[in-house]
Amino acid sequence: MTTSDDEEDGRAEPNGIPVIESHTSSASIDGSHEDGDGLVSDSARHGCHNIVFGPQAGRVGLENLGNTCFMNTGLQCLSHLEPFAAFFLSGKYEEEVNRSSEFGCKGELADAFADLQRSLWQGDHACYAPKNFHERLERFRPDFFEGHEQQDVHEFLAFCLDGLHEDLNRLSHRPRPQTQQEERRDEALGSQHGEEFMAALSWMRYLERGRSFIVDLLQGQLRSSLTCVTCGHRSRKFEAFSYLSLPVSWEMGSLSDCLEGYLAEELLTDDEQWFCEKCKKKVDARKKIDLWELPPVLVVHFKRFEYEVASGRFKKIGRLLDTPLTLDLSQYCSTQQLFGAKYDVTCVANHRGKFETGHYTATCYFSGRFFEFDDTDVKRLHRGSQIVGPHAYVLFLVRRSAGNGLFDGGHRTPLLRRQSVTLPELWPQRRSNLEMDLLSSFRRQPSDGGPMETVEESQQDEEYLMRFTTMIRFQSVSDLDGRPSLVIPKVSQGPFAFAPPRSSCCSAGLQGLMALLWRSR
Repeated sequence: MTTSDDEEDGRAEPNGIPVIESHTSSASIDGSHEDGDGLVSDSARHGCHNIVFGPQAGRVGLENLGNTCFMNTGLQCLSHLEPFAAFFLSGKYEEEVNRSSEFGCKGELADAFADLQRSLWQGDHACYAPKNFHERLERFRPDFFEGHEQQDVHEFLAFCLDGLHEDLNRLSHRPRPQTQQEERRDEALGSQHGEEFMAALSWMRYLERGRSFIVDLLQGQLRSSLTCVTCGHRSRKFEAFSYLSLPVSWEMGSLSDCLEGYLAEELLTDDEQWFCEKCKKKVDARKKIDLWELPPVLVVHFKRFEYEVASGRFKKIGRLLDTPLTLDLSQYCSTQQLFGAKYDVTCVANHRGKFETGHYTATCYFSGRFFEFDDTDVKRLHRGSQIVGPHAYVLFLVRRSAGNGLFDGGHRTPLLRRQSVTLPELWPQRRSNLEMDLLSSFRRQPSDGGPMETVEESQQDEEYLMRFTTMIRFQSVSDLDGRPSLVIPKVSQGPFAFAPPRSSCCSAGLQGLMALLWRSR
């Protein structure tokens, strides 16, 4: 069982996943931020100094508009990822919204998310009816609301992430697909220069067709391989991903088991045979998927529903999967991760009940505590509450990287790297200078059907940090009596300033006095 005590009171190592001790960072009063390996200057970060919290910030419930708990749960999870919320609340999204892409929603989905963030973080209400978001979503995905039937929160999240990627695509237009001749040339280059080069080349090709804040925050890379059991011929591909859908069975008891099942080799036979280019026929083949590059925010989906042929219905696997709140995924990666693979569980989408009649709720971390969101009902969870239980369906894991983020005072926001075809040094893959020069020589140009760089993209920072400069702090008094917590602005100097991670004697005394005054009301 995973409880909120794990975050501050020490951790065990259940089922093979290394558990990492709590990490603290330091910040200087001049606004620079030092953490572990070095100093990252504020010139490389985006400030969100214009964000002002409302009295119910982070604790606003969402009204159910008719079997929309799946939507409410997905929205609460996304909205409690600090970089995601700060990106929209700061107005940063307005600089990158793409209203001309034929593959997106003309910016309407991004606008709807921005409106929602303002209501959840800057309004003065305890609950909010997301009618505006519902109306826009219904235009783009009417099937979500047909017959007022319950829908799948994972499918909803997948649509939102894909739609936001297109609405925030930094390309003015999507270039033509590669020709078969160009694809064969890339495969030959990969075979000649090795897997690291092949992975980087595949990532460059992916960025040529789309790059956005969603790519920076939520997308990683997988390696998939097929090997002929007859001749040993092997085909490898590197693909971008936004989430991992992990298998679940009654025999599994932990996240570790699910990951091992996902990464296990699979034999393709009968109707699933693979066409081997060397044998020139369909053959039995071994299929393997590997984690190549993990993103700053990793979304994990548990495949809890299996189809029973006998009954013709889906059956839920309500198995408790032990998951530490802070974990290291390095052992499951096929390459060394540039920024490490230490993650914190930050949000959980839960499904209770059966497949047809279930109900969704969200468990989200905010300013040092976990909250449960059940439509309009919001409650702060006590220390020791179960965070990842048998109802956990989708997990949001935020990467904790030494020297590349802020993870103190309730913040969970990693440093992001702006992905661009012109700056391979910012890509997640490790490469030599020779490889980067070679990659640049194979970059597709607009004259060859390649991407067209936008003016806005060339003017942006290479690395940036989307975070709240003001954080709501929960005092011991409100922990005990459940009264609304205090909004304590942190010390700042200028738009990129960071706050000291600990309260000074004076500020601590002031906070204590304010708490006592509040309780005496």
